[in-house]
Amino acid sequence: MVYLRVSETIMADTLLFTCLLLFLAAMQGAHAVDYAINDKTGNSRGGVRFRTTIGAQSSLQTMSSATGFIWDIFQQTNPSDRKNVPKVTLFIENGDGVALPSTTKSMLTPIT
Repeated sequence: MVYLRVSETIMADTLLFTCLLLFLAAMQGAHAVDYAINDKTGNSRGGVRFRTTIGAQSSLQTMSSATGFIWDIFQQTNPSDRKNVPKVTLFIENGDGVALPSTTKSMLTPIT
């Protein structure tokens, strides 16, 4: 069993939010965005922890909120000012603990 101190848990949540925020900042907005999550972790400890601690619904809400935040920061109140990205997918996979952003996909490895 893995025991985490409170500071490690907060850092994991902060890391997730920061990765999502930076990813959306690089993307610079979208017109109408469909957010999706592809959880490929199965019953691994990290996957179970992701689903019980953070959850898909919270991740979708965070991605949506971060998008609105980015639009506000860059003053992109008009949809024509934003890059048209119809779908953003967050992949949750088992791996080495590295988040790898791409144009419309972001991968997160749960911390066990």
